Amino acid sequence: MQPDALSETTVQLRAAGSGDRAALEALLSRYLPRVRRIVGARIGRHWRELALAEDLVQETLLDAYRAVEGGEIVSEAAFCSWLARCVQNRAHDELRRGRAEKRGGGTVQRFTDLERSCLSLSVLDAGSVTPSECLSTRETEERLERLLAGLDARYREVLCLRCYCGMSHREIAEAMALPSENTANALFLRARKALRHLWEGGA
Repeated sequence: MQPDALSETTVQLRAAGSGDRAALEALLSRYLPRVRRIVGARIGRHWRELALAEDLVQETLLDAYRAVEGGEIVSEAAFCSWLARCVQNRAHDELRRGRAEKRGGGTVQRFTDLERSCLSLSVLDAGSVTPSECLSTRETEERLERLLAGLDARYREVLCLRCYCGMSHREIAEAMALPSENTANALFLRARKALRHLWEGGA
């Protein structure tokens, strides 16, 4: 992600925190699809099966400005991962308190598509499905997401950080406490191979 994208996010977070509904809607539109997919993959479930309400993301966004302003987050990719982690923690808290039913399942329509099918393009770029087919076939992405939920947790995480957050291998190494960006790259390649194997095996 480009640094100016984080700057735009910072401005919108400040405005949203001051009650600007349009800024909040713009943030929700940008981050809701990715957050839901990342949370789903991290806990090993497809995002459509989650009782993850929109207001959990909204509440987290309204608290996020301090983290960005304080220099804890230096890229939009890192912000996206951080946001998903915070939402995941809030969702767990809600479940422990038994309030998931009260909140409901969220506004599913907001989570229908990502701007591009990053997972499809990454996993199938050397396979039989062309990038244009990946972009136009929702079923392809949905099936890959369901297969992703069945992978080892570290494989799911590295694929999320690379494909959904857009992190570099250096950023992934830092986020996952790996010794080097080469290690992160190797882990990503293994994870991609494992997911492609499931795809080609007809799972």
